[in-house]
Amino acid sequence: MRDRRLSWGAAVVLVATAVGVALLSRAMRLYPGGNVFDHHAAHHSFWLNFLCDLTGAQSAGGAPNPGSPSARAAIVSLAIALGAFWLILPSRIAARSRGARGAGAVIRFAGALSALGLLAVPLADGAAHAIAVYAAAGPGLVASVTAFVALVYGSRDVALLLPASSAIAAGAIDSVLYARRVLDHFVSCPPALPALQRVAGLLMLAWMAATAWRVLRAPAAEGRL
Repeated sequence: MRDRRLSWGAAVVLVATAVGVALLSRAMRLYPGGNVFDHHAAHHSFWLNFLCDLTGAQSAGGAPNPGSPSARAAIVSLAIALGAFWLILPSRIAARSRGARGAGAVIRFAGALSALGLLAVPLADGAAHAIAVYAAAGPGLVASVTAFVALVYGSRDVALLLPASSAIAAGAIDSVLYARRVLDHFVSCPPALPALQRVAGLLMLAWMAATAWRVLRAPAAEGRL
């Protein structure tokens, strides 16, 4: 029964991620244009637009944004995928490793908070938006670092450690740059901020997909949490 739950969880990660990416792609195609650096820019820029630009009823350029419903649905789908990911990830940590059980509890709890925070991101504006971003990013960083350390000691699976370490590094730098923007009352924006957001997101998706694939290939890994 436990192995079946893990397999279902991995399937949810892959399917919900695919749905979320498809919906985001549609929202990008429908985005009328504009970003924080150039309000008159045409269409969506993968490296210059924030994901949150896609969720607003109006684009950064001030035009109605017909892709907003797709973008918001995409965030919901990705939050579901993220929540399932944090639930199955501890299964890749050997139970015999030091502190494995406690690490699994931290990963699941902090990960659940991160997924809930992500759901709030497209619904909040202004200062509340920044709070929602860090409600997702803060617990997510705690879960990620805990998982990385546990994987180093309890798995040493390079296919998981490589995207994990890269996602953590990119996410941490992005969080620092976003904090700088918040402290400046959103007046300035480091040019690397939206690009790093995309890089961190892609690396996180790679980690999620690799973990789900590992679980589907070996859901009954003996001696794991």
